[in-house]
Amino acid sequence: MIERNANNKRTAITIVNYGFYQDFDVKEEQQKDSKRTTEEQQKDSIGTAEEHKQECKNERMKEYKDANASIHRPGDIRQIMEAWNELERYGIKPVCKLNRGSQRLQNLTARIREYGETEVLRAIENVKRSDFLQGKTDGRWQITFDWFVKPNNFPKVLEGQYEESRSLQKATVRNNNNFERRRYDMDDLESKLLGR
Repeated sequence: MIERNANNKRTAITIVNYGFYQDFDVKEEQQKDSKRTTEEQQKDSIGTAEEHKQECKNERMKEYKDANASIHRPGDIRQIMEAWNELERYGIKPVCKLNRGSQRLQNLTARIREYGETEVLRAIENVKRSDFLQGKTDGRWQITFDWFVKPNNFPKVLEGQYEESRSLQKATVRNNNNFERRRYDMDDLESKLLGR
C-alpha cells in the first residue's frame, strides 16, 4: 500500500493507488451521508407520525371532554337524584349514591346525553302517574333506578306508556289466579254499606 523511496537527503513516501482510496473514501462518506439523511428522514417521518398521532389523541380527548362537560356537572346529576328520591313517597326505593365508573352512572349520563336533563326529569314525573311502575297493580314488581336508566326502558317511561290512563285503555289487569281485578270507589261503597 505504501512505497518508500529514501536517499541521503530525504525520504519520499508514496501511497500506491492513492486515487482509488481517495475515491473510496469519498464514496464511503457519500454513503454515510446518504444513510444519515435517510435515517434522519425516517426519524422525522416517525416523529411527524408520532406528533400527528398525539395531536389526534389530544383532539379526541378535547372533543370527549367538550361533549361530556355539560353531562358530568355534579348539579345535573344531583338534581336528577333528588327528583328520583322524591318518588320514595310513592313507595319507590331511593338512590343512595352513584359511584364513578359504575354502570348505573354510565347509563344515566348516556340518557342525559341522548335526551337531555329536562326529559330525564319529565320521565321521572311520569313514574308518579303510573300504578304499574309503582308496584300497585301486581305487587311483585316495582321500578328501580337501574331499570329506569336502561336504554330500552327509559323511552317507554318518557313516552308515558306505563301511565294509568293508558293502562286503563288496555285489557283489564288480571291477578295471579287469572280473575279480573275490580276497581271500587271506596267512598261510594262505604256509603252503601252504611246505608247513607
